[in-house]
Amino acid sequence: MTSLLSAWTESTCYLRAGAPALGLLLLTSIHHAYGAVVYHTLWRMHVAVIAVPIALLLTFLLNTDNRSWLRAAAILILIVPVLAIGMFEGGYNHVVKDVLYFVAGPDVARSMFSGSAYEMPDDAFFEITGILQFFLGFWTAAGACKLRRTTSR
Repeated sequence: MTSLLSAWTESTCYLRAGAPALGLLLLTSIHHAYGAVVYHTLWRMHVAVIAVPIALLLTFLLNTDNRSWLRAAAILILIVPVLAIGMFEGGYNHVVKDVLYFVAGPDVARSMFSGSAYEMPDDAFFEITGILQFFLGFWTAAGACKLRRTTSR
């Protein structure tokens, strides 16, 4: 059993769980930095400040054969990159907002997404990178779930 975990960890753990998680953290940092500049909302930069230490911690946790640390990495990936970034930021803040905007109309979207935290779709790069977070979140979840199952055996 240990040799199976070691083989999976050494050959694919970082790629299946780590690469999409780190990619999602990088994508959301780019997305928020871009949004901070374009929309003159420097508070958006907090995401990049949070993403860097999480990426460093994940890199450390994933480069080990310690089952507990690998399980912690899987849980951290599911909480931050998958749920917070992929599902909430990408899914709710962009996919749902954009669908409402283009299907139900700008007034409906503005009524549900009011306030300074939301921008109506007026910048293709900002919206595309926002939506990509949602889809990358599923890939990231698959790798984290595989890692969690493997370390639970």
